Amino acid sequence: MKYKLEKVPQRPGMSWRHQIQTALTTNSETHYHHEFELNLQVASKGQIRLGQFQGELNEYHLVLIPPHMPHAIELKTKNREEKTESHSVWFKKEWIANMIFSCLELRKMETLLKRSDKGILFSEQTAKSVHSLLKHIDYSSTTIHQLAILIEIIAILCQDKDAVTLVPISTQTDESKEDENKDKIEKLSAYINQNYAVNITLCQLAKHLYMSESSIHRLFQRHFGESFSQHLKKIRLSHAARLLETTTLSVGYIADAVGYRNQANFNRKFKSYKHLTPREYRNKYRQ
Repeated sequence: MKYKLEKVPQRPGMSWRHQIQTALTTNSETHYHHEFELNLQVASKGQIRLGQFQGELNEYHLVLIPPHMPHAIELKTKNREEKTESHSVWFKKEWIANMIFSCLELRKMETLLKRSDKGILFSEQTAKSVHSLLKHIDYSSTTIHQLAILIEIIAILCQDKDAVTLVPISTQTDESKEDENKDKIEKLSAYINQNYAVNITLCQLAKHLYMSESSIHRLFQRHFGESFSQHLKKIRLSHAARLLETTTLSVGYIADAVGYRNQANFNRKFKSYKHLTPREYRNKYRQ
């Protein structure tokens, strides 16, 4: 079955997003997104569907939905005067993974995120504690202060011993996997094409995309069939070949323009790639 991909708008200067809706009276279409979603329903009447799970909403209903899991909320509340609240907090998997990797204090979150592959329902006490924090977020405060509130929420989630998983098996559509990989590959390619002339590293690429270095490495191997360094070398040398074909720029200038500061090194790599030296390649093209 085909589900709608919902793209979460990014707040400028922020790595996560919080949205609140009151007196919600419409049902959400079954959808998925690339981010984790922490969804809190307060005083809403109806049902929630997560993958293969379907259940009634509690008075305080807090669930953690993993990336790519189809989900929807079907409301019975139709009276706009009824005081209901719907909170959604979204954050990217790569961003939180990097936070966990870099910050020992967040390592407990790793266990929670692994469990969330099946969706997690938290206790009413936890839901009330999270609600108290969310409804008092001051968006006129600094971004660091707002992030601190999210960290506090994460700490509360990790301490909930009564949290339960909802879906018997992890649910992820083939279509959503394809969309996710396509989006990542497009971002990878755009970053490399814009920065191949400078000394970019796998670490810099991982930070730019909020992914771990190991995840970037696997993505290159799976999609391109080669490592990051091999792919970067091909990009640089392909640009160099085009400049040799279409300009009269010196070999030394071209080497520097595509990211090689040592011309001898550039000559060796170019010959290994094209089986001709740069000058031989230029002469052959002009013939």
